[in-house]
Amino acid sequence: MTASVEDVTSLYARDLMDRHGLTDWRFEWNDSDEAAGRCYPDLQLITVSRAILLDTAARNIRETLLHEIAHALTTTDHTARWWNRFRKIGGEGYWLMNNGMAKSSRPEGVISTQSRS
Repeated sequence: MTASVEDVTSLYARDLMDRHGLTDWRFEWNDSDEAAGRCYPDLQLITVSRAILLDTAARNIRETLLHEIAHALTTTDHTARWWNRFRKIGGEGYWLMNNGMAKSSRPEGVISTQSRS
């Protein structure tokens, strides 16, 4: 039996969430075609889009998961605090927008993009 991309991604998401201390959080798929991922701190839930992520490269999936994990860890929008955490946990600074990868612009006051400590 061969695992599907959805199954492998679900396992990978769970592993990343656990690694970053989100052991009580849930991971789910959704069918949104507007956002690659969503974070719901009140529900301790991260969701990602089948419509967007199942048709993309592994790097995009990783970036989206780390993007949402950074939101869970900071409970902020795209602030300097969020950006710093995103970079610290391994985010490269890209995320999915309109089914294509976009490089974000660093918010004012963030750490160097070379720093990972």
